[in-house]
Amino acid sequence: MRRFLYTLAVAAAVTACGLFPEDVVDQKDLAATDGLFVCGEATGLPDFSQEALMSIATVGPRRASRDGMMEKFMVLEGGKDFKIKLRNGEIFATFSAELVDSVSAGVAPEVDMTVKKGRMLMGDDAPAMQVPSTGLYHILVDFNYPGDLVSPFIVVAPVSWGVSGVMNKGGFTPFEAVDINAEQMTWTLEGQRLSSTRNFRFCYGGGSALCLDDAGKVRVNTYLGAAMLPGGNDIVVDTIGFYTVRLTYTRAAGKVSDSFSYELERTGDVPLPQTMYMCGSRFGGEDWNSEAVVAMEPVKRTPGTFWAIRYVDTLDFVRFSPERLAEKSFAQLEENTGFEVSGDSVKVTKNGNYLFYIDADAGKVLVEPARVFGHGAAFQYPEKWGVEGPRVRFKDIDSLHVMTNTAPYDGELRLFFSGPGITAGWKFRQIYAIDGQLRYNLEDFLTPGVENDPLPHMSVSAGQIITLDFNAGTVLIEDPPVPEPVPEPEPEPDPDTDPDPNPEPDPNPDPDE
Repeated sequence: MRRFLYTLAVAAAVTACGLFPEDVVDQKDLAATDGLFVCGEATGLPDFSQEALMSIATVGPRRASRDGMMEKFMVLEGGKDFKIKLRNGEIFATFSAELVDSVSAGVAPEVDMTVKKGRMLMGDDAPAMQVPSTGLYHILVDFNYPGDLVSPFIVVAPVSWGVSGVMNKGGFTPFEAVDINAEQMTWTLEGQRLSSTRNFRFCYGGGSALCLDDAGKVRVNTYLGAAMLPGGNDIVVDTIGFYTVRLTYTRAAGKVSDSFSYELERTGDVPLPQTMYMCGSRFGGEDWNSEAVVAMEPVKRTPGTFWAIRYVDTLDFVRFSPERLAEKSFAQLEENTGFEVSGDSVKVTKNGNYLFYIDADAGKVLVEPARVFGHGAAFQYPEKWGVEGPRVRFKDIDSLHVMTNTAPYDGELRLFFSGPGITAGWKFRQIYAIDGQLRYNLEDFLTPGVENDPLPHMSVSAGQIITLDFNAGTVLIEDPPVPEPVPEPEPEPDPDTDPDPNPEPDPNPDPDE
């Protein structure tokens, strides 16, 4: 900030020396901090008021600061003048622009809206800026220090807040309009369904970035994430439910996050299935009471989410149900990935082991080739385990309906599955090899009340072959087959010592022999 002010102040001193009227200079005592201020009758504040102090802007989702870009969210009164003014010690400068309508319609997720934009002008003689109607505005000043714009710009964007994210499938849900108040306003949305997977952010213009140039090189963030940071991480809740969402703007000095706060009030429960079953050609056929029906595994700490890995082929059919009842079965929800639907059944296009994954909260059904990995001591250095190290994926053996791998090290065998679109952490996607069985809930094997209970994981030796049969629920660990010995070749005969095995017949045989 000080580097920015120093550079700007030097330029202002050289360019604008002697241009400031006495009444502007006399107001310097009103400012307790050096900086760039939004000043003028449209603000309803005296010039250089602390509440009008701009802050450094950030660009992109990584929240990188851009040298020479400043921003401010502020209520402006329509039809009244305002300018941007600098104070740095005894140096003052005034900036303005001839604002004209400019459509910012870049490639998604950029905003698609009309803003006021103009090439920056310097000096008190520059025409004052105005907005047509009273409201909250995002004021951006870019001095083009990097030199990637045509010229320095001032952009004034009307702000109409809403929410966007997984909660509304990337759409935009606007808040209802509120009475404009320059000091504080609160917007409210009721009945919003949120969970650990239904994240969201506050944004305006229906997007997440505002382009300052036609080439789209400079995009300033137009959304507020966690901690009310522009370009911050999405906001998530730990407990699924219906919520009332409130966003409050308060006119304040400092960073953008100092001017905004939010509140989430849980108002109701969301009914989610506690169980999920899978039937089909290999899993009980049409009989939902069959022992072959698959009870899908719940994902820990993610209510309404279930998974199973099974082998199926292109002739098989699969259906799901939260209960063992045909009338409640389904093949698809709102978002469906990786499979075809034939009638009321799931169909795959290639034989193999598949991951069947249902997120009832998000309305997703995912069916994709199973990605099962080995980890732990048997698959990387013994002192490490987790997904941070090398990943060794199991291979499908279609003819046997199994998946296999070879252990590169001696040690404990641990497994986990993965896949795109799966939000649960890897610790909640582990598969356990215990006593020759594939198990999915380790707590079933721990002694209640005993800390550091020894875990009965199976171990392997380097070079052993691991075979996973998910339909049978078994794991087999075998030594690699011993190759048959290759017979040594017969030695070549020595012509000097060995008799000729194929002698030529004597042309004059002895008749007495």
